Amino acid sequence: MLPRTTSLYLSLFAASLLLGAALAGAAHADELPHAGLAGTWLLDADASEDMDPLLKALGRSKLKRTMAKRLKKIVHEVTASADGLTVRIQAGPMDETSTLDFDQPRETFIVGGSATVVTTLEGATVVSVGEVESDGQKATYRAERSLRDADTTLLVHTLTLPDQEPVRVERVFRRQP
Repeated sequence: MLPRTTSLYLSLFAASLLLGAALAGAAHADELPHAGLAGTWLLDADASEDMDPLLKALGRSKLKRTMAKRLKKIVHEVTASADGLTVRIQAGPMDETSTLDFDQPRETFIVGGSATVVTTLEGATVVSVGEVESDGQKATYRAERSLRDADTTLLVHTLTLPDQEPVRVERVFRRQP
């Protein structure tokens, strides 16, 4: 049997090792280039561009485009990990979650539909690129999510159809407490 003092020191030493490991893990998560994207974000409709040109280019009906235009409270809950992002989107009755693993093709929700995208990290910007169909044509869809500042995320949607100018829409989200 160990003396009580030695046992206490060993217990404190073990606890400090566990705490150190936990703190190292937390520090590692903060060191991810895209860690600042984690949090709850609310659409700033006044600072954002209208989604209608993108929705129209995607072939969404007039009814769906009108309904989308009326949505003012759009919330993105973002979790960042070394593997990528998980984004929960709440907009009116819609509640969708997309897991965007880096360098892995994943089916994900995109403005009124879905597509298979591959997500990469370009600096601190998370970029998802995939192919969608629009009015019978193949088009390239690209979404870029980045921090404008500590409390502002910029989400840029770009749709490129063959022989047409790309349709680009910027959406601004503000961090929520």
